[in-house]
Amino acid sequence: AATLFGTLTSIAVTAVISSLLWYLLNEFSLRRFVSMNVQDIVKWLLVIGVFAGAFLAISALVRGWIFGMAIYLAVFVLVTGTALKSEVISFLNLFSCSNSLMQEIDPFHRLR
Repeated sequence: AATLFGTLTSIAVTAVISSLLWYLLNEFSLRRFVSMNVQDIVKWLLVIGVFAGAFLAISALVRGWIFGMAIYLAVFVLVTGTALKSEVISFLNLFSCSNSLMQEIDPFHRLR
């Protein structure tokens, strides 16, 4: 891309396209090992697309980086909380399990 077009934008576009192709090839080739159906893959692609689109839109529209970060964080929490609710619950259960395991190993770990 750099030798053909000679711009940094062409390099960035090529990197995004190659990353997307790598992701899609991995998802479709590994889905039988992780028992993921096509609907789950499409859901994850939509979530990633929403995150990328929100980032691009917010970075283009909002001038201050602090406000942009706050808006993106709100979008992230909203999308993650609605589209990935079961994954968030499983993730939070990991912390509750590790906390109870830590109490069994060292009952005074919270007092430190």
